[in-house]
Amino acid sequence: CPCGRPLPFQECCHRFIVGIEFPKTAEDLMRSRYSAYATGAIPYIHQTTHPRDRDKVSLADISQWIDAVNSWDKLVVLNTHKGQATDTQGTVEFVAHFHQKHHPQMLHEISHFTKWDARWMVLI
Repeated sequence: CPCGRPLPFQECCHRFIVGIEFPKTAEDLMRSRYSAYATGAIPYIHQTTHPRDRDKVSLADISQWIDAVNSWDKLVVLNTHKGQATDTQGTVEFVAHFHQKHHPQMLHEISHFTKWDARWMVLI
């Protein structure tokens, strides 16, 4: 799977991206969002952004970002704090490795997640 777990995409993040299941943890959501970027699943990225923040990033913005990346190479999860199935808040620290304009890039981020309507959402 693009998210780095040793499972085929169909058995890992695909089930979240197509809506068969919802991520049970903040880390699962973060990994599935990375896979969504890697596979061009723009609606999933938008839908898993907290409703109060969705106007901060449009479908066109997401598409433009995806189009600017040549390849999504690797995701490394460094740390998680809370964000388990029974929590309502959580953070995930990660490094996303990708190529942009054929140059290696890294995005090191601590993302914040919250549950909204019983589903994990990213806060921007």
